[in-house]
Amino acid sequence: MAVAADRTPMAMAIAYGMSHPFAVGTSNYQAGLTEPKWVDTVWGGCFKKELFKTVGLFDEQLIRNQDDEFNQRLIARGGRILLVPDVVSYYYPRSSLAQLWRMFYQYGYFKPLVALKLGRIGTVRQLIPIVCLGLLVGLSFVSIGSHPSRLTLLLLIVAYLLADFTVSFAVGLSSGLRCVGWMLLVFPVMHVSYGLGYARGILDFWIRRKLPDIAANSVPLSR
Repeated sequence: MAVAADRTPMAMAIAYGMSHPFAVGTSNYQAGLTEPKWVDTVWGGCFKKELFKTVGLFDEQLIRNQDDEFNQRLIARGGRILLVPDVVSYYYPRSSLAQLWRMFYQYGYFKPLVALKLGRIGTVRQLIPIVCLGLLVGLSFVSIGSHPSRLTLLLLIVAYLLADFTVSFAVGLSSGLRCVGWMLLVFPVMHVSYGLGYARGILDFWIRRKLPDIAANSVPLSR
C-alpha cells in the first residue's frame, strides 16, 4: 500500500492517487484487494530461486518496469502470479508533482521497450493514457475545420474534468478535504505524463530503433 512520504496535503494526495483505480486502473496490487487472486503482475513478488534458472533474471536494460517485464515473461512460460492481500508492503511515493511527473513519464517511456522485448503488449490498461492522449491531439487538429470534432473534443475534456473532480472530491471526503485541491492535479499529472512518455517510447524504440542502453541513459532518473 502507498503511504504518504510526509504529512503535507500534496504528499498525501499523491499517495491516495497511487492507490486509486482512476489512476492505476485494474492494477489490483495498487488499487487494493480483499481475497487472493491470480494477477498479471505484482510489485515485490516472492519467487523460488529455481524459478530464475527457467525464466531468467530481471532485465537490467530497463530502468523502469523491470518487474512488469519479468512477470509477463514468467506467465508466457506457463507460470502464474498469486496476489495475497494478507501480505502487506509499504511504498512511499514521490512527495511532489514534479517528481511524480518524472516517474510516470519514465513508466510510460519504457513500456514500449517492454512490449518490444516480449513481442506483445502486456495489458490493455497500459494503452488507455496514450490512446486518450492521441485522441485529444487528433481531435484538436481535426476540430480546426470541423464543428462536430470541436464538440466531441469539448465533451471529452468536460467528461474527464468532471470525473477528475468527482473522484478527487470523493477521496477528499474520506481522507481529508485538504487533499482535494492537490488530487485534482495528481490524476492529470499521472495520466498525461504516462501518455507522453509512452509516445516518446514508441518513437525511440519502435520507430527510431534506438538501442536500449542508449535510450535508457537519455532519461534522467528521479530520486
